[in-house]
This record gives sequence, C-alpha cells and structure tokens, in this order.
Amino acid sequence: MSSLAFSFENESLRIALKNIVDRRLRSLLTIVGIAIGIAAVVALVSTGIGATEFIKEQLNSFGGNKIFIAPASFLSGGGGFGPPSSSLKLTDQDLDAISKINGIDVVGGIFIKSLTVNFNSQILSMSIFGGGPDQTEKLFKDVQGFELESGRFLKKGDKFSAVIGPVIASKMFSKDIGVGNKIKIGGESFKVVGITKSTGQQDNDNLLIVPIQTLRDLSGEKDSYTIMLANVNNINKVQEIADAVQKKMDKIHGEKVFSVLTAEKLASNISSIFTSLSVLLSGIAGISLLVAAVGISNTMLMSVLERTREIGIMKAVGASNYNVMELFLTESALIGLFGGVAGVTIGSIGAVAINTFSSGTGFALKTSVPLYLIAGGLLIALLVGITSGLWPARRAAKLNPVDALRYQ
Repeated sequence: MSSLAFSFENESLRIALKNIVDRRLRSLLTIVGIAIGIAAVVALVSTGIGATEFIKEQLNSFGGNKIFIAPASFLSGGGGFGPPSSSLKLTDQDLDAISKINGIDVVGGIFIKSLTVNFNSQILSMSIFGGGPDQTEKLFKDVQGFELESGRFLKKGDKFSAVIGPVIASKMFSKDIGVGNKIKIGGESFKVVGITKSTGQQDNDNLLIVPIQTLRDLSGEKDSYTIMLANVNNINKVQEIADAVQKKMDKIHGEKVFSVLTAEKLASNISSIFTSLSVLLSGIAGISLLVAAVGISNTMLMSVLERTREIGIMKAVGASNYNVMELFLTESALIGLFGGVAGVTIGSIGAVAINTFSSGTGFALKTSVPLYLIAGGLLIALLVGITSGLWPARRAAKLNPVDALRYQ
C-alpha cells in the first residue's frame, strides 16, 4: 500500500499536466484570465516606476541647490502639477522679499502660458515661458543651467524677441528655424534671437522664452508669475533656506498658501504619489485576478465532477485523501503558474512598448521590470491558483470511494 502511495505522489505532476492538456481549451481560457490580471499589474507598476524615475531625473537636472516657489494648488500639496488658482499670484513684492533672504543667490519669476506658435504655415500649440528680459540670462543660464548654441538671451529693451530650444529650431516644424527668423506667437510676430544647446532632455529642449510683459499682454494677465525659482549659495543649507522662504511667504500671504520645495523634496513627493497611484491601479487590475480565481475554482470543480469515477478507482487501489488533494492542488497551481508566466511576459512586452512610445513624445518613462516584480507576479499567480483550487481539491479528497465508483 505504501508503494502505491509513493507512486501517486511521484505521478501527481505528470497526471496534472495530462489533465490540463486533455482539457486544453478550458485550461487555456482559465490561464488567459490569470495572465490578463498579472500582465496589467506588471505593466502598471513598471510604468509607475518609469514615471517616478523620469520626474526624479527631470528635477535632479536642475541641481540640488534649487528652490521652487508656487501656489499650493499648482504643486497640488507638494506632489503633482495642476493649474494654479486665478486668485493666487506671485508678484514682484514676493520676488523682492525672497531676494533679501540670507542665502539666496539668484531668484527669478516665470510666467507660463499655452499659446499657438506659427512658422512656415504650420501652427502648433505649446507652453511659452515668460521671463524678465533683464534677468532671463541669470534665470535660465545660472539657475537652470541652459547654454546657447547661437545668438543671445533676452536683454533689457526686448519686446518681441524669443529664445528657442533645439527641438523647436530643427524638429517641430518642416523648416528649420534660425537666429533672425520670425515666428508668430499668439498672433504676434517675434524675432528669434537665440537658440539653446541640447540638454538631452526633450522637455528642456522644447523651451520657448519671450519677455514676460509681452506674454502677459498677449494672455491678458498682468503683474503675476506662475512660479519662482531660486538658487542658493550653500548646497548644504538648501532645506534651511527653503524653510526661511516658506516662513516669509506664510507671513505675506498666510500659512501654506504657497508651497516652497527643494528639488529633492519635490522629487520625493512626486515619487510617493506615483507609488500610491501604482498601488491603486494595481488594486483595480487585481479585480481581474479575483475573476480568474473564480474561473480556476469553476474549472477544478468541473474537473472533480468529470473525474469522480477516476477518483473512486484511485482510492480503491490505495490513494489517500492527501494523494487526491495533492493531485488537484498541483493542477490548479500549474494553471496559476502558467498564467503567471504568460502574464509577466505580456506585461514586460507592454512595458517595453510604453517605453518605446513615450520616448517619442518627450515624456520618456524608461519603464523597467525589476526581478522582484517578475518574482512577485509569478508568486501571486501561483498563490491564486493554489487558493482557488483548495475547495475543489478538498471536495475531491472527501469523496466516498464506493459512491465515487457508482457515479456515472
């Protein structure tokens, strides 16, 4: 009898595989259900990882000695970006107050507006950055590290002049734009006076800067800045200086009306938001795993009914309840594992596709599928398979061999 039991234990994997193959269509549909859920989780989590790394890379490119000042609504509580409230405006008074804080080297305000740009009969909509002509070079060169490929930055007295990035100059329009060419912004003609060097980051290379007062006039908004950027003179005291700026802004406007963040803190907050978002979306994708679990249970229950007589024969020749339960659990575990392998593969391909697509949009996510995500996906699929098969396996194990043999 013990030799028969030993035989059953060693044959359970082969029998389980045979049963999956014999019922290939039903098994395939069940595996697809698992695969969809795992693929969605892998693709969403890898996208979240890529988005987080992209934002960190963008913010860290500014350097560790930068401070951002903006309405709290614009920074959405310190994490994501949203439109600033029309009632909250940064003004020259704020610029002057911040510039007097000990440790602030350079501070400048930027007004951002989305307008149409027309060149060579092509019209595109893009974000326009307005900077004070007398401080544009300091703001974009000294604070943000932009360098010129040709021409010059804006200077005092400029009204309808523009500085553009290399992507706008040579890729966005069917004809290259050079220094001295005219482009229309919001219906007004501007002369290109400078082109910046490539930074390797498409968002930076899409830069289009015009005099701030001209941009305000075009948009009908006056005496306001969208954000302010400051450069501190001691990188070891960045957070300390940022806290001093926050206190000053709270004193002028009220507590936490405006947010003051360092590049490191902003990157950390955005990373936290993307992580939470990934978990939320993965939870939604997990609903499909629940549906797949029900599918596995249904498949295994049907298998128990179809093989009732077979179970009776197995028990009659010496198979224990454990042997029968092991057989059905092995089968459900294999279905889960196959679904996991398919899901991880599809999810990884999806992550690569997202990476490829995003690289052409300027928002290069650089999605990645780390080993822990692959292992986690396979483990979840395996656990779903085993858990879903427990009740059918227990039901099979408890069948009375005499009744099972009589079953037609």
